[in-house]
Amino acid sequence: MQFSDALYSMIFFNLILLFIILGLDDLFIDIYFWLKRPFPKKYRKEDIDEILLIKEKRIAVMIAAWKEEDVIGQMLTGNKKNIIYDNYHFFVGVYPNDRETQNAVLRAQKKVPNITLVVNEKEGPTSKGQMLNFVLKEIDKTNKENVNKETFEFVVFHDCEDMIHPLSLKFLNSFSGKFDFIQIPIFSLSVGKSNLVAGCYMDEFAECHLKDLPVRLLLTQRFPSAGVGTAMSRKMLDLYKKNKKDIFYEKSLTEDYILGLTLFDELKSLFFTARIESSFFEKMEKNSWFKNLSLKNKKYDFLATREFFPKRIIPAIKQRARWTTGIVFQGTEIIGFKKKFFDNLFLWRDRKGLFSSSVVIFSFFYFIFCFSYSIDLGLKMSSFYLIIFIPLLMMINRVLQRAFFSTLVYGAEFSVYVFFKIILSNIVNFVASWRSFYQYFSGKILKRQLTWSKTGHEILTDFGDELKEEIS
Repeated sequence: MQFSDALYSMIFFNLILLFIILGLDDLFIDIYFWLKRPFPKKYRKEDIDEILLIKEKRIAVMIAAWKEEDVIGQMLTGNKKNIIYDNYHFFVGVYPNDRETQNAVLRAQKKVPNITLVVNEKEGPTSKGQMLNFVLKEIDKTNKENVNKETFEFVVFHDCEDMIHPLSLKFLNSFSGKFDFIQIPIFSLSVGKSNLVAGCYMDEFAECHLKDLPVRLLLTQRFPSAGVGTAMSRKMLDLYKKNKKDIFYEKSLTEDYILGLTLFDELKSLFFTARIESSFFEKMEKNSWFKNLSLKNKKYDFLATREFFPKRIIPAIKQRARWTTGIVFQGTEIIGFKKKFFDNLFLWRDRKGLFSSSVVIFSFFYFIFCFSYSIDLGLKMSSFYLIIFIPLLMMINRVLQRAFFSTLVYGAEFSVYVFFKIILSNIVNFVASWRSFYQYFSGKILKRQLTWSKTGHEILTDFGDELKEEIS
């Protein structure tokens, strides 16, 4: 064998080995899930009726908005119609230099009186963490001013395009006094099967929120917030206030991720997954939640927040680059590593995406190169099949796992293209990783604070009211 062939062979074997190493943690999570089987609990109509009877504690729903005039009005009015809960209040944070979003919130306020517009003391954009901290101060101020009213038992944060599940606040209310940091899943709204970019989010969030995060909670008692559908108890808010510590880390692009992994030890976390008998929603047949999720065709509905994710590749790259910057670079800088093995295992899983997609893309083209030019790898055909057998099995398992959880949420018809969506997802993550690398280190070199980098949002056209009248 010539030197060049020996070099090619060495690269080939190392790529195979690296592929296996990068997939071992995924395989462990798969095995652990199927051993423990932490599937969502099923709630019948009778069970829901019992939850509805629990006295409602006061809940604040806070939303950070920057250039969201196209969706915020519909989000507020639509959720007001859908949410089966009375004792709650919206707090919407906006910037003084974002008059369009302010006007949209004020228009919604005419139909939804339980809205407080919170104008930031700083011009935008700052960071989402800074905005959320500012809104929390307004909520605390409201608690102090209304001495004759009960304080907010929970504060839940959502995004401007969210469809909040009608029963999510009822379930949160049932956990009062039991848990301090609660997360319900978030799923993408269903899109056409041909839209593979949005389809990546559908598959990934279904698998992550039905398998990965429940397993993470079992092994570490902690999990990162998803950024929406996350509830914080009064005990948690008071504890941070007592320690003079902001809830959200303002310099991070993923303040939600940092929050979930840096909680005080005495706080109890819950990642709650549930399936609700769809017959409960029959009386809501004209309601946009019932109609758009096609619950007539399903026996159970997942308790989850729904929203649209990017449908085009460029916005998807920008969004994932922001996530990578916040989770991998800033997360490592802020959190570092933990003392416990499983904590570090999941931190590794969070951070390996920076280079795992690059390994996959490079391996793909390298294998094509080897076969196209008939590179002599010094292997008999039988030996070659034996060597690639393990990574091939791991890849098949990855496809089957994702297809299973995607089918649970969206039906079997959407799992047909899972393999192609995994390939596309790796391509998007590959580009996003390099964009993130540039974003983070250019900021460091130029000593530039990374500000709120948001993607454009959309909401279902018939969800909520379009409010066009002018505000003077």
